[in-house]
Amino acid sequence: MNRQPLRGNDIREYNEKLVLNLIHKNKGISQSEIARITGLKAPTVLRIFSKLEDEGYIRQCGTDKDTIKKKGRKPVFYCVSPGIFNAVGIDFWSKSASIVMVDFCGNTIFEKIYDFKKNITADEIKLSLKEHIDEAIEKSEIEPGRLLGIGIGAPGRVDIKEGSIISYARIKGMNNFPLKKELEQFFDVPIFIHNNSSVIALSEYRYGIAKNIDSLLLILIRSGVGGALIDQGKIFTSQNRTALEIGHMSIDLNGKRCSCGKRGCLEAYISEDTISSELQKVNPLISLSRITDREVNDDFIKVIEKQSYYLFEGIKNLYQVFTPQSFLIITRSKIVSGLLENFIVERLKNDSLSGESNFIILSDEYDPILAGAGATDLVFDNFFADTSR
Repeated sequence: MNRQPLRGNDIREYNEKLVLNLIHKNKGISQSEIARITGLKAPTVLRIFSKLEDEGYIRQCGTDKDTIKKKGRKPVFYCVSPGIFNAVGIDFWSKSASIVMVDFCGNTIFEKIYDFKKNITADEIKLSLKEHIDEAIEKSEIEPGRLLGIGIGAPGRVDIKEGSIISYARIKGMNNFPLKKELEQFFDVPIFIHNNSSVIALSEYRYGIAKNIDSLLLILIRSGVGGALIDQGKIFTSQNRTALEIGHMSIDLNGKRCSCGKRGCLEAYISEDTISSELQKVNPLISLSRITDREVNDDFIKVIEKQSYYLFEGIKNLYQVFTPQSFLIITRSKIVSGLLENFIVERLKNDSLSGESNFIILSDEYDPILAGAGATDLVFDNFFADTSR
């Protein structure tokens, strides 16, 4: 690959962003720590810190770190300045959208969940998102020029490079829909779009129940069944497109007819609508997102146990291909997610796969605000992309 040699100013700018990235990731870090991590000389680090502080990017701050008690000058710790930049994050699907505004420290300064009308179209989604972003900017009272970008977790298959939704059958018109291009008509900032399963998986990996797990395969059960693989902190993609549309992985070639027209797809058995339909046979009042301990009786548990069989078959297939360290099951009900986890764990004990695997099964409830906040990382990750090694 031919690359132009770096000029002096290029190196200087690279080092400044590298240092700023480390300060951003570490809430309280000293100049000596930066020098040790980067290998930059102390005078260079001092110059960069002075410039970043003078320009308002960083500030002195406290830290939770235990410092070694020794004679001499105590280290001064620095954090990024919260108000220097902001980012908007959105997670949406066929039924609702969540929108979050964060400052440069990742603190949430605006959050809201919006329900969509039934049978909403792609063009209506675009206008709705535009309206909600405007509201977030207005109510956050951020200064002009401080918005670093907009990150969006979108349903279906996504062309990351083009920022378009390749296919999502549950919203009319959302096939090869250029969402990035459409929203750029309204906002003069970078817009980044990824599949929402990937954004949720990254959020759980960085901040949630899967923190510090090297390899994670998320199974997101909503209208359909989405999947995402995080390996060593990276989202698995193929040809700049999101992968792992696991809902249409067949677990029974002669099975139930799926909405896609094929038979035996995983989501024909464990989508939210399917689970709700089965549960309502034993309790007509059940809504998956509002289940409480009152609804959990023997009949309820039997339904989830039956559905867990299909999920288990899917997990076995996925493990054979990707061998992740862990699987994370997410639904809109913490109770349902937990029961699915328990039944999968029990099935593993009695399955031949258990002899060759040591993966972890985790579960959690879908958190739309966490997903929206996670989408802001698309903005920050891109901003610091030049410093990734």
